Amino acid sequence: MRMSSYASVIVRDRVVLSFRNEVEPTFFFLFGQADIVRITGPEAGAHPRYAANYDPLNEDDPDVDPEVELVLLEATVADLRDRLDALGIGRAAVEHWYRELRNDLLARNRRLEETRLDPVISRRLGEVADLWQDLSFDRWVSLTAQRMADQLKSGSQMEPNTTEHMLSLWDEVDSRVALRAILEVLGADEVVCLDVTPLIDSGWLDCTFDPQHLAEEHFGYVMANGTPAVILTEGSSDVSALEQAVRVLKPHLASYLKFFDFSFNAQGGAPALVRTLRSFAAAGISNRVVAVFDNDSAARDAMRSLSSTALPRHFVVISLPALELARSYPTLGPTGEQPMDVNGLAGSIELYMGLDALRDDSGRLRPVQWKGYVAGVDAYQGEVLGKSEVIDAYNQKVRIALAEPAVRADQDWSGMELILSAVLSALGEQVPSDPLSADG
Repeated sequence: MRMSSYASVIVRDRVVLSFRNEVEPTFFFLFGQADIVRITGPEAGAHPRYAANYDPLNEDDPDVDPEVELVLLEATVADLRDRLDALGIGRAAVEHWYRELRNDLLARNRRLEETRLDPVISRRLGEVADLWQDLSFDRWVSLTAQRMADQLKSGSQMEPNTTEHMLSLWDEVDSRVALRAILEVLGADEVVCLDVTPLIDSGWLDCTFDPQHLAEEHFGYVMANGTPAVILTEGSSDVSALEQAVRVLKPHLASYLKFFDFSFNAQGGAPALVRTLRSFAAAGISNRVVAVFDNDSAARDAMRSLSSTALPRHFVVISLPALELARSYPTLGPTGEQPMDVNGLAGSIELYMGLDALRDDSGRLRPVQWKGYVAGVDAYQGEVLGKSEVIDAYNQKVRIALAEPAVRADQDWSGMELILSAVLSALGEQVPSDPLSADG
């Protein structure tokens, strides 16, 4: 069993922040491998952090175990300010949080004063209120800097105007916000040290760690397995059809699946889907992504170019599944109308909208008409005649199903059920990168 231990953030030999058993992954984003400092042997023994970590029994013994290693992450105040600014935690954000926290503190004080506590505590509450009532952020910075310079300490955080009391305002916020506030108090060239030695000695942190890599692993896992999966399709018709199918068939999944929005003039088609997929990969999108290609010749041709592309493990590429209806479907070609297996040749989203949407006014299935020849897969591309009429019929079916759920049993949703099942299967079979690493 591992013993509890603490990582400490040190400025001017003073602990200003601490983490129990693990450093918050968001905080690790602030440091890179180049910031890691390892100190061993006599140099470690002479370092101020040695006594804090190892508390030697015999202070007169000059010998230091050569195996002892201090592991520190060090960066200047100026560098950390820049990094926090890049993460959106700049001075303006800290000033906003300061006002919120100060107002909360004053509100808590008022509630405590109303309980009519003993005179000593009431007096201290009054002193705290007097200090914070009109204390601007600039004044807080100035006062805290003065107290840190004086190294003024008190036995109680209730005592106002001490360093500990001034810093305690930030105890319950994001540690990066707290650090950003502290950085305002310090000079640009001063060094901030994160001492992770106790975590390594206690087995909470591997000695070969890379701080940013650990943070990225953590949030990669959280994003991939804790946020909606992004579903990419070839066009807006696919998105509309699938979103409506989710509303009818699996409304409990509506907030778990996010469909690509084509309203921003995004291009459609299989080649465009390939480009979008590559762009997502290049941008480092951390959500799970399922790219759903049509079940036709154009899609098969476009997908060939993906065979040599190393996509992230949380990206999955699938085609619309083979459809039983499509195994013998009416087609129009040079030799007239004849039934054919159009799976892999003409399987666009319309074929999955159900028999009730595919039949014309006479009750006949709208046929697939053969279009151009796709040399890459040595096959012709087919398309259902009257696509707009099929889509209109499907939309009407959706409206009826949502208004009268009992009617759904008489409608044909088999094609859409097949697609949603394929999407869920693709998502469910993805293996998380390392769920254990996300828990530290």
